[in-house]
Amino acid sequence: MIEQLVRDRLEALPSAFSLVAGLAELSLLTDAPAVTPAAYVFVKDKAGGENSRMNGVLQRIEADVAIVIVVRNVADAAGAAALADAGDLERAVTETMLGWEPDVVEEPFTFVSSAVVKARAGVVFLEVVFGTAWTLEAA
Repeated sequence: MIEQLVRDRLEALPSAFSLVAGLAELSLLTDAPAVTPAAYVFVKDKAGGENSRMNGVLQRIEADVAIVIVVRNVADAAGAAALADAGDLERAVTETMLGWEPDVVEEPFTFVSSAVVKARAGVVFLEVVFGTAWTLEAA
């Protein structure tokens, strides 16, 4: 559910992405997607804290949500143009995600990390990770 909320938020960014999809679509790629710029959203990591109740469950969940930005720009062979484009999109994504607190979470999104995970022939894959948290409760 959190992935879809993030996808919806990215789709609302004006003129940012031609494609916003999830992990299933990213896993099918053998090279760059047919359209760029693209963003792929998935929960990269999720960890539960200790149960704080004797009867039932009250547990804090912390999650890292990854957004993989894919940009193609063949203006130069070294990929500097694609990296610059990816950096511009990273700034736009960070501005829209940082501090955002949808109803399903209890802590606003914070920046965790950013790294180029693949670069080849004018195509750059840049992973940007944001963290948030919520509580699970069961009787």
